Amino acid sequence: MTSGSFTNVTTVGIREVFFNSYDEVISKEAMVPRIFGMSKSSKQNEYALSVSALGDYEDFTATGQLTYDDIAEGYKKTFTHNEWTKAFKIRRALKDDDLYSIFDNLVSQRGTAAARSREKHGAGVFIGAFAGTGGPDSLSLCNSAHTSTVSGVSTQSNTGTDTLSKTTVSSARLAMMKFNGLNGERIGVMGDTLIVPLDKEEDAWVIISSKGEPETDINNANFHYGKYKLIVWPDLTSQYDWFIVDSRLQKKSLLWFDRVALELNEDVAFNTYESRYSAYMRYSYGWIDWTFVYGNDATS
Repeated sequence: MTSGSFTNVTTVGIREVFFNSYDEVISKEAMVPRIFGMSKSSKQNEYALSVSALGDYEDFTATGQLTYDDIAEGYKKTFTHNEWTKAFKIRRALKDDDLYSIFDNLVSQRGTAAARSREKHGAGVFIGAFAGTGGPDSLSLCNSAHTSTVSGVSTQSNTGTDTLSKTTVSSARLAMMKFNGLNGERIGVMGDTLIVPLDKEEDAWVIISSKGEPETDINNANFHYGKYKLIVWPDLTSQYDWFIVDSRLQKKSLLWFDRVALELNEDVAFNTYESRYSAYMRYSYGWIDWTFVYGNDATS
């Protein structure tokens, strides 16, 4: 068996195992497609620009004239696609000695790792939500002093330090309802989804799924019952941080651009009888507007 025919024997099986393991994670466990607005990109970079909310309608009967909105240009966000790669190599002897189960395990892990990498990158937006200057307004995603490009509009906060409870969910939801756009107009944000780490899954479920008032023996109806969807994200590293989001705005504000879908490339080293494989994908992700979320950087 030549090196070339060895490649032909192994390629089909390796590709099948690799992409099956990747697709399994994406289809069954992935949070990124549920949370981000997913798009394919054909450009070197993608750009997004936020704009102000429009003003109220005016009485045409009183004036007999149309008035025109001044639409304020917001913050510009550049999405630069990064390349993500990993390589592995397989000796011909492994195949000749009927150790193909090793192939399955190795290649399956590589495909799973590609999907897991995407998940960790997506989760990183929330893990790093309370620090840094990477947002379009040069602030963190959840910040106490979000600015506007329109003169005279007050700064706004979408962050706190409250422990998850029925009371703090109410407070965060109410704060979101008071969010304004760049021009100071209320924009109708309505928190309807909780995003929590594994450690807070049970607490969150009790708050939103109990028909009776949680955390008390008084048999009042639970105000939160049926109001929220629950997303439990295992890749969130803080056991206490939690977020409430407006799912209507979420996928408009959190964007993910796939420039090159995951691919598997191969090369044969003739002198060592090794088949070498490299996995490659290229994408960018981030947010263009903070008003879809209220986050709590809690300590318990």
